[in-house]
Order: sequence, then structure tokens, then C-alpha cells
Amino acid sequence: MEDTLTPSRNSSHIKDVNTPSTENKNEGFSDAKLLLLYESRKKSGIVAALLNLFLPGAGYIYSGQWITGVVTFFFVIALIIFSLGVLIIPVALALIADGFLSASRYNKKLIGNMLAGG
Repeated sequence: MEDTLTPSRNSSHIKDVNTPSTENKNEGFSDAKLLLLYESRKKSGIVAALLNLFLPGAGYIYSGQWITGVVTFFFVIALIIFSLGVLIIPVALALIADGFLSASRYNKKLIGNMLAGG
């Protein structure tokens, strides 16, 4: 007599935990929908660079890096005050470049999250 509490080895409804899942987390989205979703959520590098130029740290906030944006704002203000404005041009150039790169990093992370289904 077979024990009714233990499933038989031939049960098709039992999933083997050692076998990797082949389910695609994005199977509900077509490539076109994923592309539209990406296009609607991506950040512009030019916008982030211009935001950082006119308000230090705003480009980071735009790219989702809130803490970096706030710290950058206070750091740049203190740097300009204590250097008597001498470092304005080098700091502005660095903020423009990194603002652009910040948006690029955000977009790469967005693509990774979308492909992972998150």
C-alpha cells in the first residue's frame, strides 16, 4: 500500500528546485512594449548636465541619486565660498561631465532592471 502523504516520483506537478527556472520574467511584455517603457523612463544626459551646471547636484537628483545630489550641492557651495570663486570653472566643468555620465549610469541600470524583470 502506497503512503498517501508522500507524492510519487512521477508527479508532474512537483517542481525540481535544483533545475534552474526557464521562465522569463518579462514574458508578458513584447520587445516593443519594453522599448516604449525604457524610452519613457530613461534620463537625458544633456538635461542632467545642464541641471548640474545651473544648480549643483540637481543633475544627480534628476538621475535618481538623491544623496549624491544633496551632498554635491553643499560641497560645491562650501568650495566656492572658501576658494573665493577661484574653482568655479573647474568645478562647473566636472559637474557638467559627471551629470551627463550620471544619466548614462541610470539608463544602464534601468536596462538591467528591465531585462531582469524588476
